[in-house]
Amino acid sequence: VVDMTNMNPTSRKRALEAVKGKEHEYQKIAVVFPFQGAEDIIKKVNKKRADQIKAQGGSKTVPDSALDRMFSSFIDVSPSEGFDQIITQDNRTLLKKLTEE
Repeated sequence: VVDMTNMNPTSRKRALEAVKGKEHEYQKIAVVFPFQGAEDIIKKVNKKRADQIKAQGGSKTVPDSALDRMFSSFIDVSPSEGFDQIITQDNRTLLKKLTEE
């Protein structure tokens, strides 16, 4: 499992290098979380999580500018990248609910 944002084919190619030469031994599944139209909601959830972590004595801050760079650099996943399957998991409604709590 590669738990990273991997916003473009280059970063996803690097992730797939972990199984280079043994591709047939693995199911390579990309999970895409559409975010378009929910950028402000994602920023609110990000801030809420940072505040919760801070209240517990921790520190985890992702600046809005970093999120903006990620949003603008996203290139949709293509089967030609070497994935066996591409799954789309739309959680924008759930994210919106998280900002309402």
